[in-house]
Amino acid sequence: MYAAVRDKHGKIIPNLNQSDFALQEDARAQTIKYFARESDLPLTLGLLVDTSLSQRRVLDQEKSASYSFFDHILRENKDKAFLIHFDREVELLQDLTASREKL
Repeated sequence: MYAAVRDKHGKIIPNLNQSDFALQEDARAQTIKYFARESDLPLTLGLLVDTSLSQRRVLDQEKSASYSFFDHILRENKDKAFLIHFDREVELLQDLTASREKL
């Protein structure tokens, strides 16, 4: 599980240790067995877009935000993402790829 922690001004807090985190599953405390500060690991992520009728009026904004998200987050030849849209059905629009153009 990756985490980036920001202060109330949006700045990343870089000096956190394992003891600064608490992990729960189904309201039960879990032991963090491995903890490392890594900032250069490859990302694998998915973007799910609600394309139902109730969202039709904001689809252009969603599309613009999606482009911006991928442009700012995905690092070329390092990270990968997939894209799914859902309304009455769920459809994979783009399988896992590093290509921003395909996304």
